[in-house]
Amino acid sequence: MKITFFKSEWETYTPEEMCMEASWDVIADMLTTFVQVPSKEATEMYNLWSFRVQDGQIHRCKDDCIALHGLVLDYDQNLSMVDAVEQFAGFECAIYTTFNHGVGGRDKYRVVLPFAEPMPVAEFNKKRCAMIEAFPGVDRASFSRSQAIFLHSGPDAAQAFSARMSGHYLDWTVFEDEEVVEYTTAPARDRRVDPDFDSAYRRAVIESLASCRGFRHLNALSIVILLKSCGATFEDYCAVVSIAGDQDSCIQEDRSRTEAWAAVPDDVRIGRDKRDKFIAKFEGKPVRVERISLLEQKIQRLRGELNEITK
Repeated sequence: MKITFFKSEWETYTPEEMCMEASWDVIADMLTTFVQVPSKEATEMYNLWSFRVQDGQIHRCKDDCIALHGLVLDYDQNLSMVDAVEQFAGFECAIYTTFNHGVGGRDKYRVVLPFAEPMPVAEFNKKRCAMIEAFPGVDRASFSRSQAIFLHSGPDAAQAFSARMSGHYLDWTVFEDEEVVEYTTAPARDRRVDPDFDSAYRRAVIESLASCRGFRHLNALSIVILLKSCGATFEDYCAVVSIAGDQDSCIQEDRSRTEAWAAVPDDVRIGRDKRDKFIAKFEGKPVRVERISLLEQKIQRLRGELNEITK
């Protein structure tokens, strides 16, 4: 297992000697050792990613990540330490309080879960959403590739707590891959120019998605792709997930919705087969567009224009 140390939150480069490969027993002992400091900024930091080494230096950035050796979950609300001990019983892990533990009467602590095997960055990218959902109430920064984490520290040892729990190593393969439907992009000039058809098609897609059940954070990007492909808005996306999303999923969180919407380009295109397959998977009603009435509307509009010309 690997752990890399950094002098401060702002130090993104560190010598390769600051990356240590050791057993979990050794690393767990280090993480549960309390250091008394006057301020949080005086605390050394660490990261459980292994990074590429260039010219004897490690750069703490997303592009240089190779593999993750364990999760560091940051809790400062929603789950007490007593509940955390019960929740993670049976897992190999370390728990330690953070610098501001007890402020405002709240438990503030971290749970470190070593993986059975290192998790390649490609797998992390696919499973990040599932990991976020698996640990509700955890600070999202816990799942950032470039995040550095403060060691066990505080101003008063009497307020500090740490513990080591024995059990199974966390198997990252249990987390589901994020499912994203395949799409293409098209320049704006290739978009449909019939406003009647666009409007009816957009309503039909929104109604079909809203009739689905059980959308989770794993499905967020696919939903956004389908909606953007028909010209729907962010408000339409929020309405769909409010109705068809799992109410216990973080797909209901404002931040999750904003991130998913921003992650997809506006000019996406998706094939009908992929669209229908995705909607059917969640038991949604098929997309139906009243083509006959639209044709009639178009004929009526052309007749009106012709009448204006012949007046």
